[in-house]
Amino acid sequence: MDERLSENKQGQKSKKKWESEELYRRIVETTIEGIWVIDGQYRTTFVNGRMAEMLGFTTEEMLGKDIASFVFSEDMPSHRAQMSIRRQGQESVYERRFRCRNGSELWTLVKAQALKDNEGGFIGSFAMLSDISDRKQAELSIKRAFGELKAERDMMQRYLDTADTLIVALNSSGHVIMINRYGLEMLGYAEHEIVGRNWFKKILPQPEGKEQVLPVFQAIMRGELEQSAYHENEVLTASGLRRQIAWRNTYLVDEWGKPNGTLSSGMDITAHKEAEKKYRRLQKAESLRRMAGAIAHHFNNQLQVIMGNIEMATQEIPLGSMAARALAEAMDSAAKAVNLSTTMLTYLGHSFSEHQGCYLRELCLEAIGSIQSVLPGNVELQTDLPAPGPKVKADAEQIKHLAGKLIQNSIEAIGDKSGTLQIAANTWVAEGLPPGERFPGDWQPQDVQYACLTVRDNGCGIASADIERLFDPFFTSKMTGRGLGLPEALGIARAHDGGIWVDSEPGRGSTFRVLLPLLL
Repeated sequence: MDERLSENKQGQKSKKKWESEELYRRIVETTIEGIWVIDGQYRTTFVNGRMAEMLGFTTEEMLGKDIASFVFSEDMPSHRAQMSIRRQGQESVYERRFRCRNGSELWTLVKAQALKDNEGGFIGSFAMLSDISDRKQAELSIKRAFGELKAERDMMQRYLDTADTLIVALNSSGHVIMINRYGLEMLGYAEHEIVGRNWFKKILPQPEGKEQVLPVFQAIMRGELEQSAYHENEVLTASGLRRQIAWRNTYLVDEWGKPNGTLSSGMDITAHKEAEKKYRRLQKAESLRRMAGAIAHHFNNQLQVIMGNIEMATQEIPLGSMAARALAEAMDSAAKAVNLSTTMLTYLGHSFSEHQGCYLRELCLEAIGSIQSVLPGNVELQTDLPAPGPKVKADAEQIKHLAGKLIQNSIEAIGDKSGTLQIAANTWVAEGLPPGERFPGDWQPQDVQYACLTVRDNGCGIASADIERLFDPFFTSKMTGRGLGLPEALGIARAHDGGIWVDSEPGRGSTFRVLLPLLL
């Protein structure tokens, strides 16, 4: 009886063990994950059907093979590191690429743990492997697409950086999200100093930037105002200079078509605007010049009538009488007024004298001779007047007068200090115009070569703020003089279709060059 009970229990145990092993076998064979078991020498002792299928082998073909034979050579350092971790009894989860039978790649997510004997010694490893090849392929595709996108972005950035216009993108709050190299160079900032900053507060002059322009931009972003495709405004550089920019703008929109920023290209038109202002000033000056010339002519004519009548009246009264003395004083004042109006006409370039051919060298020598006796001892005179020198068609007396005025101006600039006065007469090629400021401002060379009279000194020099006013009547920065010498010189140059260049700097001295048409 007892023996039959014992056999019955043993049978039940055997049945349960068989059922348990069968259940384990079914789980192993039906799982979607691969199972791989290796021994202490890393030889395969078991793989399930799924693992063999993923690699393209049969289970029998894989048994006994070293796991390293399925690993790509470039992955061996990482593989050996994982085996070392396992030998130390540690578990790990990692990605591993295996070589399939046909040479293709199988990417897996490996969850491995060490197998130990009763004493804790390493006897192998058990791992479950999930096929992640599709995910890796997707990652590779994303990476490739990202690389292509990056390459396209880099190409676009190179294009933006080679453009000679300022290109800037703003988000809906007005913060800079992109600016090209030209813009950075023009504004004088590094990229990190401007990207992420509010354009209207950082770059526009204040307070109008944040108080006037920013609210308009915000209203445009809210859809309350239409954006202007073109507008002009000033920007402030890092050095504090203002630049006038002409903008072309376009919206940046989100997926619903709502504005979420702007992309703008700007051209620096500062020089153009300055040229426009200068042109308007020149037009105004020309109008005033014509009007002043007409007035001076009329005034001169009236003075001639007055002087003629004074002269006739003088003949009718006794010499030495009080009336004669009064008329003489009136005649003297009228003559001074005539001289002043003549000077004004000369400044305006209204010359009615006859122009004849003459050598510039000879005129310079005569002008030098007229001032030689009064030349201060502290001034050394140097000349460069090769014979025969350039020939011009001119009023000889006026050109000598012009040279004398420039020489006198240089002597006054040297003052009481020791200095050098240089006078030269030569030719100048119009392609290489002299340095410095040009007077009149709208004068343009019409010929290939010009006669050039140069008067140079190492005197006090002229402040840049004064150069523009240098030829204005009655303007002078000296203690002596009426401020009419240089305006007369300019008028004479203008009457001879010439121009004057001034190159000067305080403490360095001044150079005046007068260009006159050559007589060939």
